[in-house]
Amino acid sequence: AYGTGLARVFTDQCRHLGLTVSTSVALDADQDVAPLVQSLQTDPPDLVYFGGNTQNGAGDLLRAMRDAKIKSLFMGPDGIRESAFIDEAGLGAEGAYASLGAMPVGGLPPLAKEWFDRYRQTYQSDPEPYTLYAYEATRVILHGIEQAGVKDRKAIRDAIMATRDFDGVLGRWSFTSEGDTTIRTFAGYQVHNHHFEFRRMLEPEGFRPLPRDRSVASLDEGEKGTRWRGSR
Repeated sequence: AYGTGLARVFTDQCRHLGLTVSTSVALDADQDVAPLVQSLQTDPPDLVYFGGNTQNGAGDLLRAMRDAKIKSLFMGPDGIRESAFIDEAGLGAEGAYASLGAMPVGGLPPLAKEWFDRYRQTYQSDPEPYTLYAYEATRVILHGIEQAGVKDRKAIRDAIMATRDFDGVLGRWSFTSEGDTTIRTFAGYQVHNHHFEFRRMLEPEGFRPLPRDRSVASLDEGEKGTRWRGSR
């Protein structure tokens, strides 16, 4: 599941930074968050990381935290990087962080910028954050079909996954053995004046360890809902 994978990566990173994940509490999307908020009030972490999306109740939780005067930083993945999250969190959304795998226009390679300009001219509007990536994915699929050369599902799938040094609008990239791409740069956003604003490009190698005395709490959607994890 979406949140489960995020939680696993987050947990691994916490351990890498010397933090210990200590608590896990299930939280369904329609569940009363009062007990969770109360536990956060008792020992507020420096950061609450929500590994899920808006539909899992991210905005509702943040609003409840701010109503309870909990000042912990709040961060989530691309699943909360939308106006619906800000609407649900209300004034409490101010200052919340979100990461997004899609780069802003200023950080795109030249071919991608040209594509962006053509899209804007054609449709008289800006594309959604992942539209360019859908375009790139389509090109990879068509390339895989061409490489396979046969009308066979497995052959086409294998050809796609064997993609290496693909010269696309996102630059030159490959698929890893796990099915991820070698494109590792993503963007960091923060809510300001009721809108998500771009803050900086992020590189995995560029993460700075948090002080060992910092505490972190994360939420992830599990099979039964969303889980809360506290790290110390």
